[in-house]
Amino acid sequence: VSVYHKGATVALILDLHLRRKFGHERSLDDVMRLLWERFGEPFIGYTLDDYRGITEEIARESLAWYYDTCIFGNEPLEDLLNEYLAFVGLHLLTDESGGTLLLELDDEAGRAERARWLGE
Repeated sequence: VSVYHKGATVALILDLHLRRKFGHERSLDDVMRLLWERFGEPFIGYTLDDYRGITEEIARESLAWYYDTCIFGNEPLEDLLNEYLAFVGLHLLTDESGGTLLLELDDEAGRAERARWLGE
């Protein structure tokens, strides 16, 4: 598992979780903004506990499931990712050659959510 791919995947899952829960009023952008406000000064840095606290503050809930599954877990994340991608009318498919395809679902509500997500 590439830490780069997994990092991008879990960030997307968190972003879509927040957007779905709050109707796009909260997102990963808010997490990053708050991290910058609290830890953006040179040489401050932050810990995993700091990051977790901020994500849970923005989410207004425990994200134990997210940390157990996405951060500390080692199981494939494709099903969970597709659950969140479905919210924005998308589906990720890996073909038999190992290539990855991003499919648009025939879902009007998903298309509307994707337009809000992308600021269209």
